[in-house]
Amino acid sequence: MKRNLSLATMSLIALTCATTSFAGEFFDDFQDKAKSEAVWEVIHREWILKGGTYSAPGAAGLTQDPVTLLPITAEDGMIIEASCGDAGDGNWSNFAVIYSYEDEDIVWTGGAGVGNGQWRMFKLTPLQSGGGAWGTDIVPGVPVKKPLAPNGFYHIRIELKRKTATLFASFTPEAKNLNEGNEFTLDKAPTGRIGLAAAGASPIFDWIRVTGKNVEDLFNVDPKGKLATTWGKIKQL
Repeated sequence: MKRNLSLATMSLIALTCATTSFAGEFFDDFQDKAKSEAVWEVIHREWILKGGTYSAPGAAGLTQDPVTLLPITAEDGMIIEASCGDAGDGNWSNFAVIYSYEDEDIVWTGGAGVGNGQWRMFKLTPLQSGGGAWGTDIVPGVPVKKPLAPNGFYHIRIELKRKTATLFASFTPEAKNLNEGNEFTLDKAPTGRIGLAAAGASPIFDWIRVTGKNVEDLFNVDPKGKLATTWGKIKQL
C-alpha cells in the first residue's frame, strides 16, 4: 500500500512539474530603461521609456502608426496581457496590442477605441496611413459598457488559439475581471512578431506579460549571446 501511494504521489509530482514548466513567461513593467531598450525594437514613430511607462507621443499631422516589437513570435496557446491607455494628444484616441506583425502593412492587433468607446480588432497599415487610413476594423467593434477615459490604464488580454484571436477586457481601469471583448478568426494561424501599437494615436503602456510554451524571459538572456542570436533569427523571418 505504501509503495502504491508513493508511486501515485511521484506521478502526481511529475505531472505537476510538467504542467508548470510547460509555458514560459516574459514580463516587462518598463521600470528598468536599459533592459527594456535592449529587447524592444521600434519600427515606427518615437517611443519613450519614462517613469515606468512606454509611450509613443502624439502630434498633429502624424504620418505613421506607432509600432514597437519584441523578438517573440505568435504561437498557438499564447496569452498576451497588457495595461494600456491613450495620452489623448494624437489624431485619434486608441491603443492596441500586436498579436501578429506580418510585414510593414499587415499588422494584426486587438485593443480599444477610447474615443468611440469600442473594443476593436484592428488591421493596421502603418506606412499607408499618410492618407488617413490608419487601420481597418476587421470585425465590428463591440461597445464598452461604460466610457473609457484618456490617461487611464486598462487591462486587456489576447488569447491565441489556432487561427482565432480573442480579446478580453474591462471598462474598469486595471480590472482583473475581464468580461468584455471581441474576437477575430484569421485565414491562417498568426505567426508574426508581437508588440504594441495604436492607430494614429498616442498610446501609453504600464506593463506587458507574454505567456507561451516557447516564450523566454528575455531579461535573463545574455544580450551579447543568446538574445543577439534570437534577434538574428527574427530578422531572417
